[in-house]
Amino acid sequence: MVIINIKLLSGYILDKSSLKLLKKDETKIYSVTVEEDQPVRNLKPAVVKVYDYYQTSDEAVTEYTSTCAESKL
Repeated sequence: MVIINIKLLSGYILDKSSLKLLKKDETKIYSVTVEEDQPVRNLKPAVVKVYDYYQTSDEAVTEYTSTCAESKL
């Protein structure tokens, strides 16, 4: 079992209906939908961390950003 910890980008909120899809999904590809709530200049990347529930030292970390948000400002 793994834990997926997704930090949201500044100014974004989670579309809570996308969480329902995660609970039903048995594949190894997951997605959630975030919506821009407030425009933020100089948006910094957010972190996604995946780690083993029982062996927390087994982890993978990456960053993401929104290229759409950057093109609007």
